[in-house]
Amino acid sequence: MISGVRDAHLGVATLCFPVYWIAPEDGRLAQVITDLAAPNGLAFSPDEKILYVVESRAMPHRLIWAHDVDAESWLSNKRIAVDASSTEREHRRRSDE
Repeated sequence: MISGVRDAHLGVATLCFPVYWIAPEDGRLAQVITDLAAPNGLAFSPDEKILYVVESRAMPHRLIWAHDVDAESWLSNKRIAVDASSTEREHRRRSDE
């Protein structure tokens, strides 16, 4: 088992896939997202007030989450921005809309 926690009732390893933030002033490292299944594909809105994160192992299909970013880099207001089961038109949505 690599860096995981054994889930005794399932008999499988459960891994944490966090998103980290590095403080620009002193290099401190902090986990800012810990509840997604394999987050990947990070992007910011043009004004850097929204962080988009792809949850690549979401079930039954991928999701793109949006998080508001405040002036001190804290995340809030988590919401689904794109649901991969949705229509083609929604898949073409851009982060700057």
